[in-house]
Amino acid sequence: MANPTTNYAFAMPTNTDLVKDLPADFEIFGQAVDTKIKDLNPETTAGDISYRGSTANAKTRLAIGTAGQVLKVNSGATAPEWGTVSSGLTLLTNAAFTTVSSYSLPNSTFSSTYTNYLIVLDITAFSANNTFIARMRSSGSDYTGNQYLNQRISGFGATIEASSGATNTSIDIGADVNSNTNYQLRLELYKPNANVKKWFLSQQWFYDSAGNNRHQLNAGRIDQSTQYDSLSIIPSTGTMTGRIFCYGYAA
Repeated sequence: MANPTTNYAFAMPTNTDLVKDLPADFEIFGQAVDTKIKDLNPETTAGDISYRGSTANAKTRLAIGTAGQVLKVNSGATAPEWGTVSSGLTLLTNAAFTTVSSYSLPNSTFSSTYTNYLIVLDITAFSANNTFIARMRSSGSDYTGNQYLNQRISGFGATIEASSGATNTSIDIGADVNSNTNYQLRLELYKPNANVKKWFLSQQWFYDSAGNNRHQLNAGRIDQSTQYDSLSIIPSTGTMTGRIFCYGYAA
């Protein structure tokens, strides 16, 4: 049998081999092909992938990652690997709620994995004119102390109003909201899970109780170094129905 030196070096029958030798020759060739095909498909579990390793014509198995991971290149830029997203927005949780008196994100939504967080809230119905607030949360309990600092700028038509408070017990996210219309919130939290003071920025759109189309901006600080892992949205009265999304992102 001939022994090629290219590619996989399979032993191949040639036209000079004796006829009686061909069955054995083809058996040797077939076994070599079967072994090599298996080498080219090293996956063992559903979802595994394979890639070319450092050895020519050899494949390496990469086991399937876990939920939420993305395929990345390792630090040496020599092989793929699974890992978490280190930049951009990552959806961490979302939920719909119906006629609730408050809604809290799941415990451990905020963690050391991400630096900052974006919360998008759409309240489609609520039972009474309202003032909406948010409170930081740790291990299943809301922080109700007076270390929330708020600055509000609110506009409707050609009118601009401003107010502030230095010893509030919550984050101000919308005052005098008309119950006959939707309410939309975009809230950014900076370092809620770090051992430092926290900052927030929020933007709200709603109709007020007088029927004005109102755009409101809020900013402030929470003068606590507690490592918070969640947040509660609370109407001042009645119930609310809607949907919430929380995204994490690195600084």
